Amino acid sequence: MTQTSGQARLDQFYTDLGEYDLKPLWPIAMELMPLEPRPRTVPWLWRWKTLRELAEPATPATCTPATWSSRRAGPGTTTTPPASGR
Repeated sequence: MTQTSGQARLDQFYTDLGEYDLKPLWPIAMELMPLEPRPRTVPWLWRWKTLRELAEPATPATCTPATWSSRRAGPGTTTTPPASGR
């Protein structure tokens, strides 16, 4: 098999995949998962004290008996209040 026929077969394979809206991962695998991390985000530290102060006013409004039932895990689960952490 020559390089040209191998490339032609590969091109045809990609075309066949495309007909099913599929794309191979291997051509871009190193871009998605490089050997060394290349973070594009900025690390941030959320202080618990600040978050708690922001969340406290929302607790009475969101944790009512009417909303407990919407927090159930599945059929047959009782409507007990969520843990408060206190």
